[in-house]
Amino acid sequence: MRSKDHPLRVLTIQWGYDMDRLIEPSFIELAKIMEDHTTLIKLDCSIKRYSPGTKTAMLLEALKDNRSIKHLSLNCDEFDSNTAHAFAQTLMNNQTWHTLNLSVYSSSASRFGEPEPIEIGAVIKFAPALQTTALQRLTVGEFKNEDFKALVEYLPKTLVYLNLERGLLMENSIPILRSYLESNGSTLKTLFLNTYYIESYLEQEELLLFRKIKSLSHHSWKAEFLDKKESYHVQLRSMSDSDWSDLFMKLTKDDTISREIHLDQYSEFDRNQLNYIKTLLDNQFRLTSLIITGNCSDTSIQIDLLRYLKENNTITELELCFKMDSSSFNELTSLLTSKNNIIRLNLTDNSCINDEQAIMLAQILKNNTGLQSLVLINTTIGDIGFQELISSLPSSLFQLRVNNSRISSKSLPFLLDFIKAHPFLKYISLKTNGISNAIDVNVPDLIEKILQITNTNHCLLDLDINEKVKQAMLNLTDDCIGLGNEDLRDDHILELCNQLKKMSNRNWALYLQCNNQISSVGYRYLSDILSSTITITNLCVANSGMNEEARASLLNNLWKNKTLKTFDISSNKLNNQDMEYIGRFIQNNSVVEEIDLNMCEIDDDGAICLAKFLAESSLKKLDLTRNSVSDRGCASLLSSIPLTLIDLLLGYNKISESSLQTILNFLTDNRTLRKLTLGNNPICFKEGASNEYNDAVWQQLRQTSKQNNICELD
Repeated sequence: MRSKDHPLRVLTIQWGYDMDRLIEPSFIELAKIMEDHTTLIKLDCSIKRYSPGTKTAMLLEALKDNRSIKHLSLNCDEFDSNTAHAFAQTLMNNQTWHTLNLSVYSSSASRFGEPEPIEIGAVIKFAPALQTTALQRLTVGEFKNEDFKALVEYLPKTLVYLNLERGLLMENSIPILRSYLESNGSTLKTLFLNTYYIESYLEQEELLLFRKIKSLSHHSWKAEFLDKKESYHVQLRSMSDSDWSDLFMKLTKDDTISREIHLDQYSEFDRNQLNYIKTLLDNQFRLTSLIITGNCSDTSIQIDLLRYLKENNTITELELCFKMDSSSFNELTSLLTSKNNIIRLNLTDNSCINDEQAIMLAQILKNNTGLQSLVLINTTIGDIGFQELISSLPSSLFQLRVNNSRISSKSLPFLLDFIKAHPFLKYISLKTNGISNAIDVNVPDLIEKILQITNTNHCLLDLDINEKVKQAMLNLTDDCIGLGNEDLRDDHILELCNQLKKMSNRNWALYLQCNNQISSVGYRYLSDILSSTITITNLCVANSGMNEEARASLLNNLWKNKTLKTFDISSNKLNNQDMEYIGRFIQNNSVVEEIDLNMCEIDDDGAICLAKFLAESSLKKLDLTRNSVSDRGCASLLSSIPLTLIDLLLGYNKISESSLQTILNFLTDNRTLRKLTLGNNPICFKEGASNEYNDAVWQQLRQTSKQNNICELD
């Protein structure tokens, strides 16, 4: 924003729902920069719901002393009384605004969760300040009928354009409208009102009186023309012959501001539309930018369209958002070969563009020394094509986006060289590719080197590498990292390890449950962290579908960990070797207090493996619910209870009446266990036995547990 080499003219701010805590200091700095910014002409600011109203008020306070901005758009979902006051102060202190687009809502939501129009109190606070401005163009978003009088009463006499199309007006507002148009609205040339309002409440005589009233959809190109938009969005299916004639006539005028056309077609392009487009591409209309989106699958129409473009000499910005086959792509390369003056090229939804075609594109763009922006979205370009492409791009480039493709971490060294050779780059995006941490490429080191250069050059970099992990770390409110059910892969775990190394002085709780795509490699990364000096106090890897190799990678060296207090590996199948690993872990870790082995298909042998180490542990709680432990396993566990254990869960196993005496003896001698869960075992519900018998067994167990009043039986 402070660059002298590239003075900032237009700025768009989109402040999302979850950004406040993340970059609060940056917002404050941003606001301060705008106080005395001298080159900024247009500001488009959107501050969405649940972002406190102080954000908008802070921004408006900063704009109070700015004298360069002429066009302001403000979209705010939290426009309260304080914000209205700040807005009024800014309006009264500013005579430079030429255009104001205001779309603000109250902090309260409707019963459907949608934002409500601002309250009348807020309107009354800022409306009087409008008359002190020199505004020429004003657009107001949704407002209530009762706000109309307060708003119209204070409109400045300098207005030539007023858009109230989204206002919720009623019949009783007609006298107010008439009074305004006959007095302060005498300079007004164009007034937009809601179509329903015009059709329902205005008589034909009033329409004749109010000749300046327009009824157009604010999405139509005619409305955009009157609104002096920078681009006209033309819906081809709604264009009649007369509409095309009107469009051609508007474009021939010298005072037409925009020379950018966006042609959009939901259904298939037809030949009649193509003929109009051919006329539109005539050089007399002086189009500089063309965007075509929609359904254009007819190859013959695509080829003719590209040939018409080849004859045009004025268009320097081209965006094509439809799929091409190889013959259409060849026609595109012919077009780009003949027109080396394209400064912005955007090819979206072109899955046909593979490595071979990327190489063809690279050879052509090598001769375009003025290219500033290249965007390729949803392609099949891999490392070979990408590396060839970036080696051919000119030094004039300031934006490169190759998203939704097949680029891997192998291209990062080439990206580093590319960034070094292109110091004027301001934005690079490789989102949704195959770039991730890898064994054969030192990704963190390369990213650090790339960031050093991009930060120095004020270049925004969006690689979207392990974004889930980074977002989770950014959203931290405490030491708990929640990444459960996030489809994590091995590279995410490696990124998590790298992030934890940067903040090694905290006591972390990791919740990684329900991630079935992590392999043994990822669990080896996690094992390395657990064996390091980083403090992990809680770990949950429940229901992660670990195979035998993955479990071995995680559990084999777990005994080296000295910080875990709780470990949850429930809902994963565990064999005897796994139980041996877990046993060694609880034997060697003096701080571990809780182990959750619920639903792990543990049988007697597995329970016996664990019991060998149990007596020497410091466990307070052991959960073996919903396994296959029967009488042998039960006896082994009860004979190994450590003095620290206070809660043992053995419900939903296979413990039978044969264990009755073992359990009674344990309960008689027990002095430490506070709770023993045995519910839903055969010992409680002997098959074929009467209810009286089952009740008698259970009562015998309860009575014994109550004798020393230590252990609760469940």
